[in-house]
Amino acid sequence: MAIEEYKKAIQLDEQLTAAYGNLGLIYLKKGNVEDAVFFLRKVFQSEDDMLKYILLFYKPYQEKTG
Repeated sequence: MAIEEYKKAIQLDEQLTAAYGNLGLIYLKKGNVEDAVFFLRKVFQSEDDMLKYILLFYKPYQEKTG
């Protein structure tokens, strides 16, 4: 599963920003905002940028699924 692979990649290289971002996006799509925020905080320099990202990807996905 992708989550485990990204976590393994992070264990090998903690500076692998793309893995953190992808994990955040996966958790957003699953509706798990708490876990998404944990990983996205490692990607974005500011809370405002992170919040904009969450709103951009989470809200449209929620509208499609229900």
